[in-house]
Order: sequence, then C-alpha cells, then structure tokens
Amino acid sequence: MNNVIEALAAIASTIDNSKDEQSIVNMYEIASNQMESDEQAQALKYGTLALLSDVGKKRIKRWIYYRKFAKSIKKLQGDK
Repeated sequence: MNNVIEALAAIASTIDNSKDEQSIVNMYEIASNQMESDEQAQALKYGTLALLSDVGKKRIKRWIYYRKFAKSIKKLQGDK
C-alpha cells in the first residue's frame, strides 16, 4: 500500500509542476510498472484518475474514482 501512496504523491507533484500531459502519462506508466500486484496497480489507476478529475474540476467523476480508490486501498489493507 505504501508503494501506491508514494507513487500517487509523485504523480500529484508532477501534475502540480507540469501541466504537460506527456509528463503525467510517463510518470503514471513508470509508477504502474513498479507496482507489485494487480491490486496495487488498480488502486494507483483509480487514485490517479481521482487526482486528474479533481484538477479538471469534474466533481462527480472525482467522487466516483475516489470511492473506487478507497475500496482498492481497503482491499490492500485486508491482504496483510
């Protein structure tokens, strides 16, 4: 789970520092490849989508992706 949180922090930093779409996509791909399981990759995906929805001011999409992210994180915590 820590891998997911650290990767999301890096992605959020990239979003803040660079509005270049390709930089954000590259950071996501790098982070996704470093995930140890499909569950971690799925949590990363939903977390990233929630971040991007927030930046794009898409409140409903942000809420949907945040809920999916939260469920994915809970599932990861249950795997311990």
